[in-house]
Amino acid sequence: MKKFLGTFLILAGLGAAFFFAWKHYLYKAPPLTVTPQRGAIVQAVYATGEVEPVHWAKVSTQVPGRIESVLVEEGDNVTAGQPLAEIENHVERARIAEFEARLQYLEKEKKRTAELMKKGFASKSTYDALVSDYDAVKAQLESQHHVLHRLTVTTPLDGTVLKRDIEPGETATMVDILFWIGDTENLRITAAVDEEDIALVRTGQNVLIKADAFPDQVLEGIVTETTPKGDPVDKNFRLRVSLPEDSPLMIGMTVEINIVTKQEENALLVPAGSVKNNQIWVMENGTAVPVTVKTGISDTSRIQILDGLKGDENILATVPANGG
Repeated sequence: MKKFLGTFLILAGLGAAFFFAWKHYLYKAPPLTVTPQRGAIVQAVYATGEVEPVHWAKVSTQVPGRIESVLVEEGDNVTAGQPLAEIENHVERARIAEFEARLQYLEKEKKRTAELMKKGFASKSTYDALVSDYDAVKAQLESQHHVLHRLTVTTPLDGTVLKRDIEPGETATMVDILFWIGDTENLRITAAVDEEDIALVRTGQNVLIKADAFPDQVLEGIVTETTPKGDPVDKNFRLRVSLPEDSPLMIGMTVEINIVTKQEENALLVPAGSVKNNQIWVMENGTAVPVTVKTGISDTSRIQILDGLKGDENILATVPANGG
């Protein structure tokens, strides 16, 4: 009796499962269909970049040493050759003073010996030795002036002090960046494009730009150059995008860019998920029938159909599970 009851319960359970599965089959939602639409579509290459001046320089010191004085502040306008900072130079100035005093003494001795030589009280060899000493000290003085000049940090170009990264009393080495100098009027974006996409990019292409600081604006620029050599480690290529003079972007901002590689104004468009292996499923008499199509450009959600559809069909919005 117990065995019979157990068998009965198992059969009843199987029957209920079959009933609910059949009910689900009978009442399952029909597949979602859409009709192709006409509209504009843009194919673009995505990248991220940073806003920087077209003309700018990182300024370091030519000689390591302790910073004695900083002569500019951030935001100051400077001209090429203008001193930005002085490195401690007491020793060099003392040597210059010593050489100058020595040179003055030798100059007087040369004149005095020349007069004595005319009167026969000094030999030419004595005078020649003074001339040799004079020339040697003069060369040392010029060399010391050159050393002193190198202890003054100067800007190589006209521009604005974008950043100052040194304070008086700190020690600077030749690898330290002390100042960033740049032209704030002419800006550009330097971005890195994946090596898989770089073949689509050309100079002159329009660029759409988004920045977190201006969430409601889509700014524009133009591709002006691409680097001829890629980075084999990061697998990308560098490119530069020019910005209009009235651009609100500021130096150092991070931006997202989309480089417009192709654009169609009246394209026949379908959902990107409806196409697989150049096939679309068209509903005919309640049945999804695969149709071969020729595709064009695409964006993140849509794809252009060049051939294979008239435009009034009902198509599956997504590829069926057994499709393709």
